[in-house]
Order: sequence, then C-alpha cells, then structure tokens
Amino acid sequence: MTIDLRVDDKKSLYYAARQSYMDEQGVHPGDIFGDENDVDVTACLVQLLDPSVLPGVTIYESSAEPY
Repeated sequence: MTIDLRVDDKKSLYYAARQSYMDEQGVHPGDIFGDENDVDVTACLVQLLDPSVLPGVTIYESSAEPY
C-alpha cells in the first residue's frame, strides 16, 4: 500500500505530532519533530500515521520519504 500526500500546513502537522507523542508517551518530545520553523515532516507523519495498534492490521515496517 502506498499513500501519496501533500502537506499544506507544516506547523499544524508539527503541533499534532507533538500532542500525539505527549498523549502516547506522557513526556515532551523534545526536538524529535524539529521545531515550528524547521518541521521534520517525515517524523511527524510516522508519529501520526503509524500507530502501534491499528485494528485488523499488522504493521511490519514503516517509513516516510519526501519527494
């Protein structure tokens, strides 16, 4: 399966990934998603789109690549 997408608002993606991480881990993510002026889009997408549990699905590997 392939998902092709365009990020229209990097800051919104950044804040959503940070919140998801904090909800999941209970700690601040530090700089693993970059910062709001230099967003690591790949890290944000993996955090939001590759949950550890997805009903009915087994995820063997995931990655995200910009193009």
